[in-house]
Amino acid sequence: RRADDVPRFEGYRLWETNRFELRLANALWGQAGFPFAEPFLETLERYYGGGLRTADFEGDPEGTRRQVNDWAASRTAGRIDELLPAGSITTMTRFVLANAVYLLADWDRQFDSEKTKDEQFTAIDGRSRQVRMMEQTDEFRAVFDREAGYQAVELPYVGGNLAMVFVMPSRRETPFREFEAAVNGAWLTDRFAELDAAGERETVVRIPRFEFETATRLNGPLRELGMVSAFDKVDANFDGVMADGSDLQLYISHVFHDTYVAVDETGTEAAAATGSLGEAQSAPPTFAADRPFLFCVRDRPTDAVLFLGRVVDAAAAAIDSG
Repeated sequence: RRADDVPRFEGYRLWETNRFELRLANALWGQAGFPFAEPFLETLERYYGGGLRTADFEGDPEGTRRQVNDWAASRTAGRIDELLPAGSITTMTRFVLANAVYLLADWDRQFDSEKTKDEQFTAIDGRSRQVRMMEQTDEFRAVFDREAGYQAVELPYVGGNLAMVFVMPSRRETPFREFEAAVNGAWLTDRFAELDAAGERETVVRIPRFEFETATRLNGPLRELGMVSAFDKVDANFDGVMADGSDLQLYISHVFHDTYVAVDETGTEAAAATGSLGEAQSAPPTFAADRPFLFCVRDRPTDAVLFLGRVVDAAAAAIDSG
C-alpha cells in the first residue's frame, strides 16, 4: 500500500515505510466558552500535538458525538467508526479527549497462503471448530519452557523494530483463565527478555487468521488500577484544566476504548529453511496456536506494548477467506 493512499493524520508520524505505518493522534474537544486554563492548552499543543477544538455539547450533543466519531474513523482508516456510543455525550459534557493509534504492518517473513489450511481450534469453552490456520517454518525468537508453564514466539514486522509476540500455556490441560490471570506488565517484560536471550531458532509457527473489534468501557478497570478520584463528582481534582477563579467541578464520566485487530498472511517474501539431505536432524519445535492464546505488539527497542489482546475462539474471529 502506497503512503499516498493512507489518510492524513494529525499528531505524530512514528514510523512509515512503503509497507509499514504506525500513527498516533490526539484531539480535545471543549465546550465553547468554557474557561480552560492557558497552561493546560499550551501543554496539549506542545506535547500531544493537538490544540483545543471548540464544540457545542450544550446545543448539539449528538452532532458533536458524530464529529468525534468521524475524527476517530479518519485516523484509523475507517476501522474505528463508533468510538463514542449513542447517548454518551450529553448537554452536561464539557470536554472529550480522544486518542487514536493506527498500525498497518506486514510480516518481515510472510506466510505462504498456499499453506493455509483448515484445522481444529479448541475454544475456551471446550468446543472445537475449524479455522484457517497459517503455517511457516523459519528462524524466529521462541521459548518453550514447560517448567515455567508457557511457550512464546515472536514474529517481527517489516523494519524489525516492532513484532507480534504470541504466548500460551505449554500444557494443553492448563486452564487459560488461570494462565492469563498471572499476566501483567512485569511478566511480559520477563518474557521479552527471555525471547531476546533465546535468540532465533528454526521454529514451525502455526497461528490462525483472525480479525475482531472490541469496544469496552474502561471506568471499572481504571478504578481497579487506582484511578478512583477522577471519576468522583466530589473528589475529582482538575484544577489545572480550568482557569483560576472558576468554581466549576469537573470529573470523568466515561472512558471508552475501541480496538480493531486483524492478522493474516500478508508480508514480504519469506526465505525457506531446509535441512541438508542425508544428515540426521531433529524436527524443529512447533508453536501451534490451536487453542486460546495471548498476543501483543511489542516495540523491541523499548519493550513498550502497543496492543495487547487474547484469542479464545478463533472461529468466531475468523477472517472471511473470500
